[in-house]
Amino acid sequence: LVQNESGNFIGRLPVTFAEPQNDVIIRTLQNSGKYVTVFINQQSQHAKVDLKYDIQNKARVIFGSETAFDAAAKSVLLGANETVVIIWE
Repeated sequence: LVQNESGNFIGRLPVTFAEPQNDVIIRTLQNSGKYVTVFINQQSQHAKVDLKYDIQNKARVIFGSETAFDAAAKSVLLGANETVVIIWE
């Protein structure tokens, strides 16, 4: 129900999950045309998260494994209880 009712709002977000995720948190901050996205995996196992985004800025991991973000696949691979932060500039 929540997903159906919030579809229009979610569609306007700069970065979202391609599919709903359990125990993975995403937060995106924006300032001066740049974005910072924080991914937190709260699971005791790794999680591959597929993303939806239409940001033209170049993405770069600034915290966590530098290989966590796969731009070609539009995905983030998070280790158990890992946090990854990406800047889009």
